[in-house]
Amino acid sequence: MLDRRVLLASSGVLALSACANGSLLGSKPSTEELLIQEFIQRETALVDIYFAGINQERSFRSQLQQLLDNHLVHLTLWTKQVSATPNPSP
Repeated sequence: MLDRRVLLASSGVLALSACANGSLLGSKPSTEELLIQEFIQRETALVDIYFAGINQERSFRSQLQQLLDNHLVHLTLWTKQVSATPNPSP
């Protein structure tokens, strides 16, 4: 199971790489990059909702934990893919 620290660290790497791509090179992100960024933002929001739900409603903990684990895996895979994508040289 992935914990919140891994998620936050992955999100930080993604945010830094996104900032470096846009501002340092002066190029606009592609449509695919924008869609991936939006997906990651929405997935992060879902993860936050599941964390809150687990902490507030203990009776659904096992069901919510399974969903949370699935979303954390997806989010981690996408953030690793984005941060591992090579940047084109200027």
